[in-house]
Amino acid sequence: MVQVNAAKGRGESTWGVSVSELIMSSQFSALIERGRVERADVMAMRQSTFADGVVCRDEAVGLFAVHTNCAQKCAEWDEFFVEALSDFLVEHVEPVGYVNDKQANWLVSAIARNGSVASKTELELLITVLEKAKRSPERLSAFALTQIADAVIDHRGPLSGNHRRDRVICAADVRMIRRILYAFGGDQSVGISKAEAEVLFRLNDHSIEAENDPAWSDLFVKAIANYVMSVSRYAVPSREEALRQDAWVSSPTESRSFFNRMLADGLKGVLKAYLDQSDIEQAYKAKNDAHDLAREAAEAVDEGEARWLVQRMQQDGYIRANEKALISFLKEESPRMHPDLEPLLKLVA
Repeated sequence: MVQVNAAKGRGESTWGVSVSELIMSSQFSALIERGRVERADVMAMRQSTFADGVVCRDEAVGLFAVHTNCAQKCAEWDEFFVEALSDFLVEHVEPVGYVNDKQANWLVSAIARNGSVASKTELELLITVLEKAKRSPERLSAFALTQIADAVIDHRGPLSGNHRRDRVICAADVRMIRRILYAFGGDQSVGISKAEAEVLFRLNDHSIEAENDPAWSDLFVKAIANYVMSVSRYAVPSREEALRQDAWVSSPTESRSFFNRMLADGLKGVLKAYLDQSDIEQAYKAKNDAHDLAREAAEAVDEGEARWLVQRMQQDGYIRANEKALISFLKEESPRMHPDLEPLLKLVA
């Protein structure tokens, strides 16, 4: 996490500028010395920061320094902090609209320590960046999901607290997981990534299944099925391909509606969303000439996914109800299953 001790001159920014030097020569030094941010301060910073319509890197570093070093902050601060920093990272750092590896590294180093995001405000910043970006490294999404897993399993991180029941996925957790998965930020695919799937399995493995919020089971099965199907040779339009299309770029909600519909229409919605691609076809203004081949491939689970699924399910030697539901769904909807899945299929016979 970015920390500054202005008096002692400690800290370096990502861009090689001395943070303490920057702070002492800027509008932020008085706030850091005072240790408190008031509503009038936020109004003044909002006017000065957005005066030219651009959040510059010096302002971004200064805002992080204020956030870290001021123990008392008014209610208006969090919204301003998230808005300004996400705007800077997504809209005013090249390439505009994207979060590349350099930006992702800076963001994680700024908000986290020992793998945990420092506060709920900084977690909100991370998720907002994922939502605003047209594309970002998939590890950012997995990192956001990890904050939920750490709170549920290890009772640590910004989402932990005395109110939380150990190893229980509550309704608020499910809502946040869904929000992160909806974020338009994965690498090259609208589907669930392997990194995200691994975190979801970790949550499922280590939570108390019978006490989890009922919505968790539905979300887990659909998300993992999405991962398995999206890598089974069916050419789900990649984000990279989609962003090269003017129609798609001008209407990014098309991809969101595709994904959201898939996760909202029950287990059948996973397959239905892959096969009924009216939104995507409209965005591309073209029909899928290979629809029949895509249908067969979309429904198939091949060797790579089969081996991953078997290994992941057998990792702790216990097949949970959610995992049985997943196998039942894949068994029902897939015209052909890889032989490696036979041991798992027998469990739900």
